[in-house]
Order: sequence, then C-alpha cells, then structure tokens
Amino acid sequence: MGLKEKRVFAGLMKKVEVFLLKRESGNLVDITVA
Repeated sequence: MGLKEKRVFAGLMKKVEVFLLKRESGNLVDITVA
C-alpha cells in the first residue's frame, strides 16, 4: 500500500469515527468535522 492510499484510508477511518461520535452525542462534534 502506497503512502497516498494510507493517507486516504486514515482520512476515511477518521470520518467514520467522527460520524459514529456524532450519532452518539448529537451534533456536538460538528466543529471537528470542518
């Protein structure tokens, strides 16, 4: 896996993580999504 793929994958995981957090705590995490 190249460096670019790793960065894309990490970004994807971050988005999933934030999405799950948002579902749990309403929209408190909206600021971190920007």
